[in-house]
Amino acid sequence: MGFLSGVLGAVKNTQTYNVGKNTLNSVSNEIKQYLCSGHEGFKTLFTKLPDRIAEYNREVQRSNNRVRSIVTTMQSNMKNLETEVSAITIVNAVAGKSIQIGQAEWLVKQKLADCWKYVETFTSSLDINTNSIDDRNAINDLNSSLREKIENVRVTIEHENKRLTELSKKEREELTATKDFLNEEVEKLKKRLHTTIDKHMNELVEHLKKLVRDILVLLESLGKKFRDYVEALRQWIEKTERVMNDAEKQIDIVLGHANGTESIYAQLVKSTAEQIEKEAGLLHLEFENLKDKYIDVYEKVHGAEGAAKKLATFHETVKQSVQNKKWSDFQKGANSGWDLQEIDKYKQNLEEAIEGCVKIELPNKIRDALFNLTNPITTQSGKPCSLADIVKQIGTYASGFENRFRIAIENMVGEIVESEGIKKWVALYVKSNVARGQLRANGPHSDAQNLNTAIAIVKDKITSEMKSVVQRVVVSEQDVKSNMEAVQQCLVTLATTDVAAMGPRIIQQIDQEVKQKIRIDPSHTKTYLTWAVSTVLDLLTKATNKAATELGQFTRTSQIEKLSDSISGIHGLAQNLSMQIAPGNGTLGSLGHHIKVNDNSIKNFLRDLIKEAVRKGVDKLQHEIQTNVITGILSKIDNNLESLEKQAQAARAGIESQANIVIRNLNELCGAIKQAAEYSKQNLKKLKDERFKQYTNGAGNANDSIKKIFTELGDLHSELVAKPIHKVKEFLQKGAKQAEDYYARYLKRESDKEVEKFKNLIYLHAQMQYGAAVKSFLQAFHKKATEQLQPLPDEIDRDRYRGYKGFMRYFQEGIVNNLKSYEKVEVLSSNFLSCFSTVTTYVNDEIQREHKENNKKKNPAPSGSETVNTDKLKMLFDSLSDLLNHITERKRYDYKVPQKLDALESATLKLKPDGYDNPNTAVLDSIGSGLLPFIRELKKVYISAYDSEKFTGDLLDARHEISPDRDDWIVNLTSYGKQCSKVFLSALEILNYDLHHLKQECNSTDGACRDTLIYEGVGDEINELGRLLKNCGFTIPSNDGRKQDGELRWSSKMIGEDIFKKLITVVPSAKANSHLNSCISEKPNNNVLVVIQC
Repeated sequence: MGFLSGVLGAVKNTQTYNVGKNTLNSVSNEIKQYLCSGHEGFKTLFTKLPDRIAEYNREVQRSNNRVRSIVTTMQSNMKNLETEVSAITIVNAVAGKSIQIGQAEWLVKQKLADCWKYVETFTSSLDINTNSIDDRNAINDLNSSLREKIENVRVTIEHENKRLTELSKKEREELTATKDFLNEEVEKLKKRLHTTIDKHMNELVEHLKKLVRDILVLLESLGKKFRDYVEALRQWIEKTERVMNDAEKQIDIVLGHANGTESIYAQLVKSTAEQIEKEAGLLHLEFENLKDKYIDVYEKVHGAEGAAKKLATFHETVKQSVQNKKWSDFQKGANSGWDLQEIDKYKQNLEEAIEGCVKIELPNKIRDALFNLTNPITTQSGKPCSLADIVKQIGTYASGFENRFRIAIENMVGEIVESEGIKKWVALYVKSNVARGQLRANGPHSDAQNLNTAIAIVKDKITSEMKSVVQRVVVSEQDVKSNMEAVQQCLVTLATTDVAAMGPRIIQQIDQEVKQKIRIDPSHTKTYLTWAVSTVLDLLTKATNKAATELGQFTRTSQIEKLSDSISGIHGLAQNLSMQIAPGNGTLGSLGHHIKVNDNSIKNFLRDLIKEAVRKGVDKLQHEIQTNVITGILSKIDNNLESLEKQAQAARAGIESQANIVIRNLNELCGAIKQAAEYSKQNLKKLKDERFKQYTNGAGNANDSIKKIFTELGDLHSELVAKPIHKVKEFLQKGAKQAEDYYARYLKRESDKEVEKFKNLIYLHAQMQYGAAVKSFLQAFHKKATEQLQPLPDEIDRDRYRGYKGFMRYFQEGIVNNLKSYEKVEVLSSNFLSCFSTVTTYVNDEIQREHKENNKKKNPAPSGSETVNTDKLKMLFDSLSDLLNHITERKRYDYKVPQKLDALESATLKLKPDGYDNPNTAVLDSIGSGLLPFIRELKKVYISAYDSEKFTGDLLDARHEISPDRDDWIVNLTSYGKQCSKVFLSALEILNYDLHHLKQECNSTDGACRDTLIYEGVGDEINELGRLLKNCGFTIPSNDGRKQDGELRWSSKMIGEDIFKKLITVVPSAKANSHLNSCISEKPNNNVLVVIQC
């Protein structure tokens, strides 16, 4: 009991912690009561002592567990935090999954709050300044080293939590700032976009309105011309109807006289027939004129389809009916219905009427008709118009083109130079070259003034140079094509100007004048000016070239040269016809010679009428009257008035004789005239009923009427005015503004949507970055906290086995196990020895532990791998072993050798202390000095460039086919396999050729390289063997080869003959190859050349 009292009293008085002290006091007091009480007192004491000592140890365990539970709770919380944080999925912002990104952000913030809560609980529980008295006592009851570790862990976690808070707060602030910045910048961007949209929409609409105004001018011009053509058609219809009505009246008169109802005017029969003939010809010509005008109108409005075809068909019908009608039966019915009374008076009047008509009236009317036909084509009211006007206007345009083109060049240069791009280059040229002193002296407006000055100089110089290139336009009065070609040549001259030669001269002139008006820095540059001038010249020439090309294409495709030919032909036709038609000055028999016309329709028409009607009737009548009556009888009466009465009877007999002939011929003439008049009346009636029938909209019985064409053209003109022109005006008045407002609003709305999408995408990306950053912060905090907390639970548990706490555990174990048998003193004595032995063992271990810890404090081991450099040496050895084993296994140098050499070199270079003060040994330096040359030499080995290549696809397509007849694998080359096979076979052929060539050159008998070493050559010497191998891609030793710096070996044992022997050496394993045995029928000499060749 004295031992127990002394030990427990010493523990009570010397332990530095409070846990169990009260228990030890009570145990010590209890022992003191039984001191000197002998064995019986010991037995009584021992009934209480083990339980009291066990109570002490339980108090210690509870105290330690109190601290341990704080640590393990934090560990559990960290583990749960890591699991939950790792489960948070950070979605890429590009995927556009805003809900998942927002949810991830919310979860990260929740986990961050949980982390703060865990840390707050942990640090406050371990902080002895703020925690509860029980926690504080439990921490203070730990050994000092453990308390220091726990405090360090608490401070570290608190520090890491502070960093986590600061970093997460910074990320949150950056996210908020990003959001605010995005909102602000997006609003500015929207305003800029709205302004830009308004500007460009306004420019677009104004440009569109300008184009529409031009279209409106063309439409109004077309409408006016259309209206004029419709009006001309109306007038023509009225004129034609009057002509047909007059012709119909004349026909009725002819028929009346031919039938004898008005025989007093029988002398007008032939005149009326000729009038019919003339009117029919005029009608034909009027139809020709109408067709030309109508086609012109129709081509401008609806093309060559529809009513124009009908009009052409109608014209052809009339033309054919007029031209092709034969008057052969004109004399039919001549003997019926004629009243031949007063034949003497009739013959005289008939002669005068026919002769006057033939000589004067008919030629004059034909000339008037020709004039009316040709004159409107070239002139109108005495002024040039239509085709002639076009010729004249083209000549006028060509004569003034040179001056207008120079003005256009000036305008174009001005517009191009005033554009933003050119002004920017000129501004950069001025700004980069203006002297600093002047810039400060001129004040804030110097840049704008200098720029305006430079712009004006650029305009003036370029305009003057380009104007000087413009070629003079030589104008011809009537040659349209030459005028157009002269204009085109004027454009081509400028378009083909050598801008490259002109540019430097213009730049030099501009630069010199700018120097005079603006102070230029001595080190000025003309780069920006060169760009500006080159761009302006290039744009001018390109635009001019395009205009010249379009004008040339128009001249060629329009065949405008035929315009002058057409006008000349029209004038020539009119003049020729007028010259050919002269008044008659002979007898009726010369009528055929007076009417000489070239137009087939008139010529044939008149010829047929004269041939069939006049020739058979009037000519014969004229001949008889002229010869027999006038010449034979009247002359005698005039000359021999005295014998008139005598001869009257004979004359009367002659007149009666000739009268019968006249009557017969007149009957023939009248019959022919009657037949022709009836036929003409029928045609006129058909013409009026079909071609000039009244038309109302929707009527189906007037499809061939010219009035339908007139009505439809009128409707078309009204439709043109009412719809296109009205719509164009409506568009210019309000439609353009409405479209501008609508599409501006639409573009603004769509741009706002896209900007918002972009803003949201950026903010989503920021959210994603925030979530990812905070997640990484939490994971890093977990890693750091886990590393700090990981050793504490074991340390806390070990605290119970160290110092007095451990002593009391072993003391309890020794007492319980060894002193519980206290019945006999001898047993008690023996067990006490065992108990003391147990305590002695523990104390001995404690002494050694304390000794080791004290040694560590006095001689701390170096940190990291810097203890004795063994790790570096091991890394070096591993790299060298890896390299050498690889070469041994592969038996060659492959693409992995350089990688392993790099690793060995890196390990060799690291074989030295990290600092000057760290320990080192000379042996390490010697190892590095030996390995580095070794590495350099191995880096020179030859490695095929194809060694590292890998197949990127399957070479074979294998499939297993099973059938009653077979069970085989079918193997075919894939497309990629075929390509690889081609490459391999090509390389094999090249290799075969090179090896055979090498064998020939190194032949032991007469090879040129038989005794040659492998090297490049010395001076002018050329080593054929070295050059041959170098051409094959090898790096060979340089100079005379005494320095081994190539991939191939320079050695007296590797001359050309040695290479030859290597090539013809038999490959032992080749004889086992079945392919070689089948390839070579004779006894095989399977060297490498044979193997490759087979």
